[in-house]
Amino acid sequence: MRRGEMINGTSNHHLRLALAALASAAVLLLFLDLNLDPGGIAVSGGIEQRSLPALDYDQFGGAPSRAARDLLTMPRPLRMLTLGGSVTAGSRVEEDETYASIVESSFGYEVHNLAIPATGSDYSAECIESMIRSGGIEEDIVFDIVTVEFSINGIAGLDVLLRRLRLRYPDAVIVYVDLYRIKKFQDGQYRDENLRCMKRVLEAGGGADPKSFSRCADPLVSQSVEEVGGIMYQLPPIFHEDVHGSMAWFDEDSTHLSKAGHFNVASGIVAVVENEWPSIPDVPRLGSWHGGDQCHSFFRGQLPEDVELVEGQLTNFNQRTGKFAIEVRMGETARVLFNVDSDETRIAVAHMITGKPSLYPKVLVSLRNQDDQPKDMAFSSFKPAEREFYHIQRWMPLQNVARRGTNVLSITSLEETELPFRLTGIMMCSVCQSIDKIWNQREIILSADAASAQRWRKIQ
Repeated sequence: MRRGEMINGTSNHHLRLALAALASAAVLLLFLDLNLDPGGIAVSGGIEQRSLPALDYDQFGGAPSRAARDLLTMPRPLRMLTLGGSVTAGSRVEEDETYASIVESSFGYEVHNLAIPATGSDYSAECIESMIRSGGIEEDIVFDIVTVEFSINGIAGLDVLLRRLRLRYPDAVIVYVDLYRIKKFQDGQYRDENLRCMKRVLEAGGGADPKSFSRCADPLVSQSVEEVGGIMYQLPPIFHEDVHGSMAWFDEDSTHLSKAGHFNVASGIVAVVENEWPSIPDVPRLGSWHGGDQCHSFFRGQLPEDVELVEGQLTNFNQRTGKFAIEVRMGETARVLFNVDSDETRIAVAHMITGKPSLYPKVLVSLRNQDDQPKDMAFSSFKPAEREFYHIQRWMPLQNVARRGTNVLSITSLEETELPFRLTGIMMCSVCQSIDKIWNQREIILSADAASAQRWRKIQ
């Protein structure tokens, strides 16, 4: 079927025009200083909050009518997977005020938000298949759009995550949401290097062209996004004179987005998707996880069925945000039993880090198969990494591997520190060890997927 033909009575061409007008009008609002009646937008030193019904007002110039907006109701909405840290998860705003929820409720997409607070991209890189499975998402669902946001919490493993997403969803529009913080140092300088770079670009007369700011993105992010054919969406800089009220994009902590900030990002994502609309096939392909992963997280307060805590206790260490971990204090040992489905699997443990020097203790870690004798255990020790500003999850790969069957993980705290060691998850990723080899063969793999998809279309 060619793009522009009818799908169940809905014209793709008309749908695209309606979406273009809707996204353009939304983005336009972020760059205009408008004085509108209270029924449309609330303005206080700039745009603080706006509601989508205001797009029906004539003063937005070219905004779609209600009838045109009804075209956004599709038999199969565009499906979007959203990954990220606390910003994307919705810290400091209500669940229906996140940019993921706004894209779903206001623009008609089907959105699955799997963001995890206080977590960088390394966890998703190791556990994306398990995250989708445990998130209640159908195993064979195909996403048209995948958004990824880890600018605040860390980008370790981002290249692995994006490669795995591209191999699984060959036709998806992958959008990296590049954010920044507006916290300042004591000397008045902004702490965030991305934001400082944007300020230098503007002061040098670089203009507001997004290409001018692309140089401010982390080179590792830019390279990883480009490698998979993704697109960067960068939050516009707060310094530009045409962006009124941009300081209202941030919560009082100067890090998380406010309601207005989430709406801005939602509008930007929709605008990116509209530009890429011709490349989204009517029947997108579904690739493979290529061995996949097997991960167990305790961060939300539940032990999976195939994990047994035989020594230690699962504790709610942050009651305000509902974060849990298996805590291990000086002289104590936590012992966890879990199953492994494949042979010789690399194991990593997720744990909390914060403080410089670290507020968490050095620990002794051992891993053995249940069939082995305790005397055969191999021990290793490590000190949690330092993190000056934030309290987040990190992972550490163990030196020894797990064998098929039941394995025993033991962790003993070796120091008396301000905080007990906090274990938040166990991760097994068989594909992560061979991702480079698989990625180098991607042309063969993806062409085979294309042939399968073509045969499937003929059958339908």
